[in-house]
Amino acid sequence: MAQAEEHADAEDVAISGYLYLLLGGSETKSLTEVSDHRTPIQSLNQAAKAERTEVAALFWEVSYFFNKDQTAVYLGSIPGLISDRSSYFGIGIKQRFENGTDVNVGLIPPLSLFNRQVWQDPYQLKRKRQKTDLETAGVRLAVETLMGSPWSFYYGYTHEKVSQERSGESALEPLERSARAALKRSGDQHSVEVDYVVPLSESFFIVPRLQFIRANAQGKAFRYDRAGSAVTLLYQQDTLEFDVTVNYSVARFEERHPVFNRVRKDEGVSVQSELAFIEPFGWKSVRVSGLFQLYAKHSNIRFYNEESILAGIGLSYFY
Repeated sequence: MAQAEEHADAEDVAISGYLYLLLGGSETKSLTEVSDHRTPIQSLNQAAKAERTEVAALFWEVSYFFNKDQTAVYLGSIPGLISDRSSYFGIGIKQRFENGTDVNVGLIPPLSLFNRQVWQDPYQLKRKRQKTDLETAGVRLAVETLMGSPWSFYYGYTHEKVSQERSGESALEPLERSARAALKRSGDQHSVEVDYVVPLSESFFIVPRLQFIRANAQGKAFRYDRAGSAVTLLYQQDTLEFDVTVNYSVARFEERHPVFNRVRKDEGVSVQSELAFIEPFGWKSVRVSGLFQLYAKHSNIRFYNEESILAGIGLSYFY
């Protein structure tokens, strides 16, 4: 959504923003992601079946500029905090300094309307698993083009609370209280990212990234460190934009998982690409794009393996 921030720099504009409508479809293979098709799982070692769903999502932002357009307060969608592929509702403030630094601070309030969902007990077998809310609150700090340089820094903090945590309660072999406590997913998460823009020409850019996430869950089996790297190839012209991003990460968990009796390790790979047409057919302030995402996570605990594909068309309007 960087295009929205660039658009907001226009002179003599007190209020600006964007609307972004994404329509498409996805296919997911996962035993842990919440699904409307709550078919009971028969084994914790079974392979996940592919589930196809339609995607319809609306992202938006409204900004009010003052201080000669150097400062803005805004309300709307905030990008995911590095560690996930989601977007959140939030409020924030943006400041552009004379040395070229852009600072953006966004707050994510704990609003139940925007809660995501997880399974109460992901390990329940042969009966339909029940959903529960995942309450999220946090803050996101972005320091971009530091002192006019190619460096940008991002920090995210989130606190997540599973409303009805029942992990391990339905185990075939009853778990001790300490083992069930190790499965509690609520907790805090800190995310850090560093970007550097390398221009190859007036239109081509490469953006390498380094990422680190620390998750401090209540349950020891869900505490982990995740280190990752990514690279984006970006092409920009007045009427055309194209980008492709490849990301790789490794998450190492601290304690043995009491259900599977081993210490978990995940490896994740994702590829995302977007082709956008700026003001096609002379449509003023309109951006039309095609989006493709591929994500795969391989774990030494098969239960946590995951694959997903998403393809869609995005329509943006800037004002």
